[in-house]
Amino acid sequence: MKTSNIITGILGSGIFRNPFYVHLYVTRRCNLRCRMCNVWKNKDSKEMSIQEIKITAKKIKQMGATHIVITGGEPLLRPDIFQIVEIFSKLGFSTRLQTNGVLLTEDKLNQLVKSGLDDITISLDTLDNLKQDDICGVKSIGISNRVVKMLRLIPKKMPKSMSAANIVVSHKNLNEIPGLIKFLDSIGIWSTFVPVNLSEKKEDYLFKAKADDFSFDQNDKKNAEAVYREILNLKKKGYKVILSSRFLRQSLQYIKTNNKKWKCDAGELYFSIFPDGKFAICDEISTNSNILKEDFMKFYKSKNFLNFCRHMQKNCEGCFYGCWKETSNLINSPSVVFDRFLTVVRVKRKALLNK
Repeated sequence: MKTSNIITGILGSGIFRNPFYVHLYVTRRCNLRCRMCNVWKNKDSKEMSIQEIKITAKKIKQMGATHIVITGGEPLLRPDIFQIVEIFSKLGFSTRLQTNGVLLTEDKLNQLVKSGLDDITISLDTLDNLKQDDICGVKSIGISNRVVKMLRLIPKKMPKSMSAANIVVSHKNLNEIPGLIKFLDSIGIWSTFVPVNLSEKKEDYLFKAKADDFSFDQNDKKNAEAVYREILNLKKKGYKVILSSRFLRQSLQYIKTNNKKWKCDAGELYFSIFPDGKFAICDEISTNSNILKEDFMKFYKSKNFLNFCRHMQKNCEGCFYGCWKETSNLINSPSVVFDRFLTVVRVKRKALLNK
């Protein structure tokens, strides 16, 4: 992330309620079939062209956002992904790409860096190849090995980035998380992780799926206390854990109680754009508007839209998507800003001591 964008973004969001963080879904197509995810099952018939993405980028800039996450589906399935990254980079956004890493190569990584990419996040839930392949709904392709190979390259190609492995914490891997953090730190990669979000119904959501074998059982709920205590301790020692201490404590409570209700800021501090341009206040709640419409900015600035956001925030059953909850933490709590600063200091101090 660009430091200047973090500062201006926090000030703009905290004072004027400008959006801070945006998910841009450039496709819902995916080369994997992750069992706790519904995205690949909800294919859009249309994906925005490069020209339409240019229009979208300018409107997002006009809305005051500073951070964009280009995601999918698998964004690397779009051959024009390098042009998409360049569009946002040239407009001054902090630009992050979120990928499963299977299609990433050294050549593509070079092209992404050349296009102006600031950070990249690659999904990795375990170092066990068989288990990772099972989580991703494929057989014997060795996803963990492929991802680790790419992760090792990133500090060399993007030495100033806060690139990370994105870990979904579940019954499958809870006890592996501290060891995974240590391994990733040893190769220069940050860790970001969120407890799994599951649906109780079959196909009810755009993002979360029904996958009962990922659910936390009673033993997990007991073990989670020790696991998260160790994670917080690693963070204090300077291991590369992006998440705030506050979010980590909130994650532990979610695992133990399954309480998903919190003060949400969907549509105000963050929002999503779907592949066809449809505007959504979060990954699960869309509107009837499209960012490509000529009257979109009028709709976005209207009191009716704000009332819609407040109504949905109040009446939603809740979720535990880290992108949204951690952004609310960052903007609404000065202690989380200080926590982020302190983390960077500790990481640099640990690196100096290791040298």
